Amino acid sequence: MGWEEVVKFSLAVFSAAVSISAAVAWLTKKLFSSWFDKSLEKYKAKLNGDIETHRACLKRDADEYQARISFELSRIDNERSFRFSKLHEERLEVIKSMYGSISCIGVYLESTLSVLHRLDDMSIEEMFSNVVDSYNELLKVYPRNGLFFSPELCALIDDFLAKMRQAIRAIQVYPLDVEHATYINNPLILGTRHEMLEGVRGKYRDEIKVLQERLAGEFRELLGVN
Repeated sequence: MGWEEVVKFSLAVFSAAVSISAAVAWLTKKLFSSWFDKSLEKYKAKLNGDIETHRACLKRDADEYQARISFELSRIDNERSFRFSKLHEERLEVIKSMYGSISCIGVYLESTLSVLHRLDDMSIEEMFSNVVDSYNELLKVYPRNGLFFSPELCALIDDFLAKMRQAIRAIQVYPLDVEHATYINNPLILGTRHEMLEGVRGKYRDEIKVLQERLAGEFRELLGVN
């Protein structure tokens, strides 16, 4: 074999080696690329799964938190509605009680102070006693429930109570019974008594009516019947 043939053979061998190397390199690249693509897909699938799992956990936690908040808000709202309802009922009872006391004061005071207006089967002493009892009942109910009323209405009630206290004291200055020995011995005192009582009656009749109308208005407004 001459050197030319040797060179040709060597070149042929080298070319074959290069071709084989290139083929191996290409095959290796393809295998690596295929492995990398599969690994990447698995990683992406796992990552997507983790994301979905995390998202589901976040949604579950958010739903549970929202449910707890909704429950707490509902509980607070129910408690507030219950307290408001109880206060509403309590205020109605207070107004009803005060209206009744003021009405009784008006009825019995009118008959106590006038010689022409008498309630059947009741003495003047009994009628005046009912005035005092109704006044004392009003004193028991109003002071601890003044927060239910506006400052303007409280001022009217306070003024009425103060004047009623003065009226009760004024009525007690003279004996109530017109046949009392004091008047028999001194008829002029009986005339003075009548004038004083008539003045008291005219003074408080309008104030009682105003308070009755104001309390009745408050009561109807709470019931929604205005």
